[in-house]
Amino acid sequence: MIKKIKIICFIFLFLFLISAVSAVDNENKTLKENLNDTSKLKAINLENNAQNLCSINGEIGQVNTNSKLTKEKVNIKASNVNMYYKDGHKLSVSITDKNSKAISKVKLKITLNGKTQIKTTDSKGKILIDLNFKSGKYSVLINFEGTNKYQSKILKKTVNIKSTIKSNDLNKYYKNSKKYSAKFYNQKGKLLKNTKIKFIINGKSYIQTTDKSGVAKVEINLKQGNYPILIHNLKTNEKISKKINIKALIKENSDLTKYYKSPSEFKVKIIQSNGKAVGAGKSVFFKINSKTYKKTTDKKGYAKINIDLNPGTYTITTKYDDCHVNNKITIKSIIQTNDVNMNYGDGSEYKVKILTSAGKIQSNVKVTLKVDGKTYTKTTDKNGIASLKLNLDVGKYKITCEYKGLKSINSIIVNKVIKHTPFHYSIRIPSYVNVTFPYVFSNSIYSLKTGLDGIIKMPKKQAIQVQVGSKNYLFTTHKMDEIDSINIGYKSYLIPFDGSEIKNDYNIGKLTGNGLILTNVDDYLQIDYKNTCGDNIEQFGVYADKGVDKSEKIIFMQNGKSIAGISFQTLMYDELGLKINLAKYYGKTIYDFNTKNYNQITNNNADKIKFVNTGESVTLSYFENYIAGYLTKEHLNTCFKAQDNFVEKQEIINYGLNKSYNPAAGFEFVQCYTIIDENVRESNTKNKIANIQNNILNPIQNLNSIFLISLNTALLSDNLANKLSNKLNVTYKRENTTVIMSGVTRDKVYLHVLNPLMGLNVIGKNAKTFRLMNSLYLPEFEKYCLSILTNRVGNDARSSLEEVIESINNNNYSIIYINRSVMILCEDKNSTIIIDEQSGVASVLMIEDGFAYKGSKIESGCTFCGISLMINDVVKSLNNDLNNLKKGLDDFMKNLHSTIVMSYKFLTCGIWAASSIIKLEGLAAGFSFIGAVSIIHSTGVYYKDHYIDDEDLYDTYDRLTITRPGYFQDRKIFNIPKSDGSVDYIEVPINNDNSLDRDNAKYISKGSVRKLTRQETYEYFDEEYYTLLNVPEKYLKKSWNK
Repeated sequence: MIKKIKIICFIFLFLFLISAVSAVDNENKTLKENLNDTSKLKAINLENNAQNLCSINGEIGQVNTNSKLTKEKVNIKASNVNMYYKDGHKLSVSITDKNSKAISKVKLKITLNGKTQIKTTDSKGKILIDLNFKSGKYSVLINFEGTNKYQSKILKKTVNIKSTIKSNDLNKYYKNSKKYSAKFYNQKGKLLKNTKIKFIINGKSYIQTTDKSGVAKVEINLKQGNYPILIHNLKTNEKISKKINIKALIKENSDLTKYYKSPSEFKVKIIQSNGKAVGAGKSVFFKINSKTYKKTTDKKGYAKINIDLNPGTYTITTKYDDCHVNNKITIKSIIQTNDVNMNYGDGSEYKVKILTSAGKIQSNVKVTLKVDGKTYTKTTDKNGIASLKLNLDVGKYKITCEYKGLKSINSIIVNKVIKHTPFHYSIRIPSYVNVTFPYVFSNSIYSLKTGLDGIIKMPKKQAIQVQVGSKNYLFTTHKMDEIDSINIGYKSYLIPFDGSEIKNDYNIGKLTGNGLILTNVDDYLQIDYKNTCGDNIEQFGVYADKGVDKSEKIIFMQNGKSIAGISFQTLMYDELGLKINLAKYYGKTIYDFNTKNYNQITNNNADKIKFVNTGESVTLSYFENYIAGYLTKEHLNTCFKAQDNFVEKQEIINYGLNKSYNPAAGFEFVQCYTIIDENVRESNTKNKIANIQNNILNPIQNLNSIFLISLNTALLSDNLANKLSNKLNVTYKRENTTVIMSGVTRDKVYLHVLNPLMGLNVIGKNAKTFRLMNSLYLPEFEKYCLSILTNRVGNDARSSLEEVIESINNNNYSIIYINRSVMILCEDKNSTIIIDEQSGVASVLMIEDGFAYKGSKIESGCTFCGISLMINDVVKSLNNDLNNLKKGLDDFMKNLHSTIVMSYKFLTCGIWAASSIIKLEGLAAGFSFIGAVSIIHSTGVYYKDHYIDDEDLYDTYDRLTITRPGYFQDRKIFNIPKSDGSVDYIEVPINNDNSLDRDNAKYISKGSVRKLTRQETYEYFDEEYYTLLNVPEKYLKKSWNK
């Protein structure tokens, strides 16, 4: 054990001392350690035999020593060297210790001329270095890095190698007689006399002999330029290079910078070979822009030329007597412009600054600007700047500015900005069916109409299967314990499109984000689709078709992709109200239904229970104890909103049970909304055509077809706008979203532009005329685009404008002027033109099935079973149209019916008091006629919204047929029943999120219109969001309770 301890102690101390010695070597410090003696001492002799370091007595002991370890200094000797090129001198270096004793066999590093060599000293401590270098001065670094015994040291010296050739560069003028000379020496510095040497000039060698002064010369007969000369001392074999510069006989040739049309001239001075100016009459040639001009010098030797070129940078070459020089001529434009890189619609301007030829500001001058086929004239302001506001579509353009024959061309890049417009689509599915019976007793909950042929409401208990992405969900409208589902009840449920968790709240307004929302509202199951556009031209579509087992499915699509789908099915009816009525009518009790079926209760008269919608008797179950049959016709209410574009439309479904249902078509209705936030170009349509995927599903083919037809309509309209803007000298830009609704039903295909202005903001004196012409063309564009399908369907397309024209031709029309608007009313058809005098916008309406179409349609006596194949027709026709768009548009405009011109003259010429016009300042006189027309056309709400003043509102509402809000409706009208049987009205604006704007509600009664406070509105209606019912729910409940 003791032995092991001794060994460990030895190792520990040895390592410790090595570390100590290293510290001494590196830092020249004295290490002192005090070690206490122990009873036994064992000495360890280290390298320098200086100390007894440790003693060991069976344990680790204490070390005691006093020592001082130092390195010796050294001396390095070397002299600076002065020598001639390769004269045999060497650099000698020696190293000695402090006692001047030579140190042998140590290494020295010598760095000379960028290279390092290592030499070992001989027995005398010396090394020798050869100095075979070119002439010049060199630094020498001598480095001794030291050893364990000696300190390091560095010494710097210089080596000066003198050349055996003395010469300089030569500069002389062309044809000057001066020779090149050099002086030569031997390696001892003595002049070389009568000795041959060599010159090499421009690749040629010349052997010359030095004179008594050691100088050799050579004649230089070279043209203008720079040449290398090699001088070779044949005795010492030294070679050096110099330069010979033969200067041109052209001086003072400075580059010239001037403004366009400035009188500044380019001039040069011509000299002789002796450097003195030539006299007058010498010919000088200037070559610029591929043309050569001859000029002569004046008496001072100057030659001048006037530069009259367009802005740019040029090279001018001056030639004289085999000499030439090049200079740069810069002509600065007096039109100062820059390229423009902008985002679409950001209001950027193209600015032009005009200067005089002296570079001064030029104000109040006219410049011509040409871009995108249009020409503009602008005047510079006090700062010399003319500006043009850029209203261009996305793309790349060239803009040309012209002033006094000078042109400047710039590029304009308009970058696309995706607006990501939000949109909202709602579809309402009735949560009840109505049945009729020969007599209905009063019941506050179920009886809608009492007495003979009364109506009883039967609530539906529905199951709704929802698919969003790859996830499926099951909802029910009522709590049903036998089904594992989410009961909607009084809550709203949001299923996000991003796949996140379902959200729910009692207040639908608190459910934010994009997704599908399910809500029970006013006896309806409401499905809301909320999303944003991914592009400035977006396709949103919906189609409905029968599902499995008497269900109906609705698919929501965006840009050709299925985003979500629902399938709803009535599982059972709430028949309590019907049973109570039957029991009372047949003298039974409700409890009799526990043991008897319907025919037993009704004495085999159950067939008198009929669905109100169809008049068909209800179908009973096998044991006749409940109603098992479905409606073969049901109305769904749809609503779409994007910015200021709002439309409602009612669609019909039959769950595949109606005889008119065609299973080959694969749909009951298709709706498409083309959402546009930029000017439509041919490239847009071509890209969409290229991206349309052929789908085997008929409804998707139909959806794609009517989308392309809608887009083509917008393309034609925007091309017309471009033509009209040029002719009428106006500018326009699509600042607002425009939407084209299109659809396919069992018996028709239609187009419906929600806003006849197409979202355009028009600026200019002729803006009103522009709006009129552009909006009047729309129905014919729609008809033209729909005509693609006429061969397939067999019927011609019909436009609302065409029907008005026919009525005018048959003299079956009236023209009415009311509230600054002209109405052309058809007396034999359901179409109307309304021209707003202030804006010039013409709305051409076709009223059908309670809906005001602004557009065109095709009708067919049968279902559109073959229309699923129309995508090929559409693509083929559109490709042909796009290839001949310009010619086609010109032909179309030439052949347009003259009625458009007539309407145009009505507006622009102010012939409002013509004999054919009934002029009404208010509604006091002749209003019954307007009311009658409104009733005929079912557009009373539309007329009211746009053409009726507040003081006439009550009479308007009292006389007009208030139907479901139709074309351009953005307000909710509530009917407020009064105790005397009359009705007052409340008008409430609808916000963008479909909430009701209570802060701007109006109460309209006979003889007065007043604004309601927010608190007052709750006295009349509780609805927070838009509803299709015109009577507030609280009044309906009151009537049921009665």
